[in-house]
Amino acid sequence: QNSVDLIDSGMCRVSWASEEGFYQMLLEGLDELVATSSKPVIPPVLVDCAGGVGAVQLAKIQARLQRILSTTVDIVNPADDPATLNSNCGAEFVQKGRRAPNGLRHQDVVSRRLPEENLHELHLVSFDGDADRIVFHTWRDDSDWQLLDGDKIAALLGTFVGKELAAAGIRVGEGGLSFACVQTAYANGAATRFLTQEMKVQVAMGKTGVKYVEHVAQQYDIGVYFEANGHGTVIVQPKAFQAIKNVLDNSPTPEQKQACQRLLAFVKVVNQAVGDAISLLLAVEGVLACMDMTIDDWVKMYKDVPSRQGKVLVPDRLQVKTTEDETQVTEPQALQ
Repeated sequence: QNSVDLIDSGMCRVSWASEEGFYQMLLEGLDELVATSSKPVIPPVLVDCAGGVGAVQLAKIQARLQRILSTTVDIVNPADDPATLNSNCGAEFVQKGRRAPNGLRHQDVVSRRLPEENLHELHLVSFDGDADRIVFHTWRDDSDWQLLDGDKIAALLGTFVGKELAAAGIRVGEGGLSFACVQTAYANGAATRFLTQEMKVQVAMGKTGVKYVEHVAQQYDIGVYFEANGHGTVIVQPKAFQAIKNVLDNSPTPEQKQACQRLLAFVKVVNQAVGDAISLLLAVEGVLACMDMTIDDWVKMYKDVPSRQGKVLVPDRLQVKTTEDETQVTEPQALQ
């Protein structure tokens, strides 16, 4: 679906309209992103595939991915036994439980006998069983485990896109491209404040459910949409793609040229049609590399405000009405 969409809009070569062609496109985009960096040292990447299909597909590009990143990419919790599917592992287990999965607990990581300087800079990743969700995490020391969920992924990718559009001299806002990060009411308030106040990126709200945030994102020339659970992607409309190409075709400065090259490479890496854990793994690794960021830099991008989710049982949940974006209760009046 992604290949068809991109071919129809002129953003993709026809030769990429196959499974192998799709992976060639992703890897070519990643290679181009990494090539614009100042030769980063990327620590080992350990990917918890939750015993699902992501392990099968990631294995097909594992060797090529390792060559591009100049590091090891190891598959943890492969698809060897159906009983292991999402069992104490995977993106949902990690994000909702706020804990490391089997295979990536601190003792598991230590047992791999990695160089000490890499141990607490490891890029730990969790897919869900059908590989449409992704979260990142890392051990900063033996008791400090940090989760980088969908909010953090949106903040990273939104920051990257915003900075590169500015560097390319492409106007955003009135008279230019429309660009927004789309969140739900479940998003941590710190992520929203970081994007709007520090990065000056517009944030739009959608109803809970990836189909709703995707619908909102499609209303922008560039829309970054994620739920906190790691489900989401980036949509780049043909108008934005052409605006980037126009800068390249009109004697850009070296800074503008590099920014446009990064943005076009990024278009190749992201699967715009659907949440895709493998595509997003490559996108995040490419963005961290070309922005010369470590995973610790990413952790420190902002600090989540404390929050807790829970359920309240009511006789009839249909009596509770909310605004369209579900950020405020409108009925019953007694709840106001």
